[in-house]
Amino acid sequence: MKWLISFFVVLSFYIFPLPASAQIPPEQQYYKARVEQILQDGKKDIGGKQNIFQQVSIRLLEGPQKDQVITVEHGGMFVISKEQKVVAGGTVILRESQGPQGKKIYSIADRYRIPQVLWILAGFFLVVVGIAGKKGLGAIIGMVVSLS
Repeated sequence: MKWLISFFVVLSFYIFPLPASAQIPPEQQYYKARVEQILQDGKKDIGGKQNIFQQVSIRLLEGPQKDQVITVEHGGMFVISKEQKVVAGGTVILRESQGPQGKKIYSIADRYRIPQVLWILAGFFLVVVGIAGKKGLGAIIGMVVSLS
């Protein structure tokens, strides 16, 4: 009898979960931006570790602040690798979030990779059509129709 009561008590936690009082994560927006200039490039000592950082000048390419130039620190407080460093003229995805006092905080989320992905996709389609011919073309058309 005790195991039956215990079972229903445990089951009630799954049926009627208690509300959590966790903090609501800040709202984030993502924008495409272009790196105008690398202002600083080096390493910072954070907690006894040498973290790569860059201070970059970035021009927003979309969003409400389009064409605005801002300065962003990339790396430093968080670890980035040499491959994640940005170059002048490169296109990046910029993350905008709200700080504790409502101030906007910008950080580089990643490089903008859509053009490279489109080239890979086009190459894949060419290989499929080259190998399978009309059936490959039909398969690609069918996939496009089913995904749209």
